[in-house]
Amino acid sequence: MKNKKTLIIAEAGVNHNGSLRLAKKLVNSAATAGADIIKFQSFETDQLTSKVSPKAKYQMKTTSKKESQYDMLKKYQLSYNDHLELKNYCNKKKL
Repeated sequence: MKNKKTLIIAEAGVNHNGSLRLAKKLVNSAATAGADIIKFQSFETDQLTSKVSPKAKYQMKTTSKKESQYDMLKKYQLSYNDHLELKNYCNKKKL
């Protein structure tokens, strides 16, 4: 196990707020900071929650009380094609 490099992973999660443009900015920041990898959360809202699921208390404090958890998550979801574009962008940035 000699000469094994420690990898630095930047955790982006859903901090892109459903915006591919913002996701690319997070990639840029991770690359500038010297990260080797950036991790985004990938999910399909329809597979994660139902349209009647209530939000958690902490979600109610920071998001609109009028929207459901389903609607909130749906706007944070990146499409499959968005993920492909983001992966290609990460490759260009050597992440």
